[in-house]
Amino acid sequence: MTAVFVHGALETDRLWDRVLPLLDADSVALRLPGHAASRPDGFPATKDAYAAWLAGSVRQVTGPVDLVGHGWGGLLVLHAVTSLELPVRSWVVDEAGAFHPDFAVSDVERTWQTPGAGERWMSAVRAAPPTSPGGAAGRLALLGVPSPQAAAIGAELDDTMSRCVLDLARSAIPNARCGWPVPAGPATGTGLVIVAGADPFDQNGLAQQVALDLSAPLRRLDGLALLDGRGPGAGPPYASRGGAAHAPAACPGAQQAHAGVIVRWVVGDRARYWPPGRPHAPRGRPWRPAPRAAAPGRGSRPARGPQGLVLEA
Repeated sequence: MTAVFVHGALETDRLWDRVLPLLDADSVALRLPGHAASRPDGFPATKDAYAAWLAGSVRQVTGPVDLVGHGWGGLLVLHAVTSLELPVRSWVVDEAGAFHPDFAVSDVERTWQTPGAGERWMSAVRAAPPTSPGGAAGRLALLGVPSPQAAAIGAELDDTMSRCVLDLARSAIPNARCGWPVPAGPATGTGLVIVAGADPFDQNGLAQQVALDLSAPLRRLDGLALLDGRGPGAGPPYASRGGAAHAPAACPGAQQAHAGVIVRWVVGDRARYWPPGRPHAPRGRPWRPAPRAAAPGRGSRPARGPQGLVLEA
């Protein structure tokens, strides 16, 4: 079994640095084209191009796949498992409300969608001191990303990433779901939709509807902000599989509010999130645990491999 992680727009694979070392399984953090990686010649950076790239990348992974997506990465995951017939063992996403046709994008994304305004926004962020509230790292830190990761991700914001994010946003007007077909049936694999109470970008009612439409359970995490359930710089992440820690209500967070449940989901404790009396997989397929891979070295930095992948040593 391999857990495959997909970051969102204006982010990189470094988003998962605190998650990968907790897994007792093989793991791969994909790096979207143009995000701390080159943009292939002719790559249009549209939502369809990214979804096709994701499906092709996952199909190269040997063995059962547990697919995890955050933000735009989650939207690509949902499209891949509902419309591209991507075979996965399981999937888990946050911000699923953005997959609903009635979703209203944020003011920032609306700016990205607007020619001229989006370019000025990107230029201003790149010109600002990185750790200031208007800089790339500062903006991520305000959303709850731990400072070291925020700095590493923010440092990668260049003209290539800016252009790719703008092209992606402009392929999704008025929202990501526009132009994508209505799923004909349940998604492939066993699914889980996460709603984080501290996430300022999700629209919970729409996320609930998406989960219902896909026959996937929904797990709400009220108050969670970071991997360790507290705030940036509060100490090492917790590694327990039993119960999710809760953060103070004043601690904001969107980026890693769901990491605790994600970790338990991909290491095999998935059945507990299905309501009693409900089958453990769409279409009545019971879940059977796959043989567990040898545990990777805990606490080590993931090794960066070829083709924009991060490979757990």
